Amino acid sequence: MRYLLVPALATCLSFAFLAMPPAQAYSSKARAMARTLSVAPPPALRAKRFSLHTIKRRHDLRRFLRGVDIDSINFRFNSAVVDPSEAWKLADLADAFHLLLRRNPYEMFLIEGHTDAVGSAAYNRRLSERRAWNVVRVLARRYGVPYRAMTAQGYGERYLKIPVPYEERRNRRVTARRLTDILYRTRRLPPLKGLFPRRAAVVSSVRFIPPARLLPSRPVF
Repeated sequence: MRYLLVPALATCLSFAFLAMPPAQAYSSKARAMARTLSVAPPPALRAKRFSLHTIKRRHDLRRFLRGVDIDSINFRFNSAVVDPSEAWKLADLADAFHLLLRRNPYEMFLIEGHTDAVGSAAYNRRLSERRAWNVVRVLARRYGVPYRAMTAQGYGERYLKIPVPYEERRNRRVTARRLTDILYRTRRLPPLKGLFPRRAAVVSSVRFIPPARLLPSRPVF
């Protein structure tokens, strides 16, 4: 009897091992980003729930959500294009999203776009919005992060990392935040199918797509 149990036990353990995401598949930087994003806001804030529109509009809510700045992407001055040679710099952020989505497939992430202080406030807000949605496109098309797990918002020059009135590359950045703990959903989403490819085909060029074409055909909220 024991000779029959040993192969059966080995088979069960092998299936359990295969079902686990390989720890070595993710870099230490990606795991650190995931830990930063998963820090919970204060309990008083978690007891409340806010709409997506409200969270995007209110900085006093977003400041309690730990963010990850991606300022290594070299956005050219006055440009929203994510050059293909720069897209690899989003790999660790994509892996951090995948780690969190494996634990909870209903996560929602906000990609914030920011600019430097050169130009009018209205133009910089539009430019930062385009940069944020281009980052969403790269994360989805190149790295397989589901579109429905992400949204974007441009804030222009309102939140300068380096408070200077002239051109500054470090201000041309994107910031990722995890909204799940304070986000109010009007309906529960169906589970994601397939758990996710970590690397998709490399895109030849990455340019702006209007948000309406990036969002799912059915509204999420």
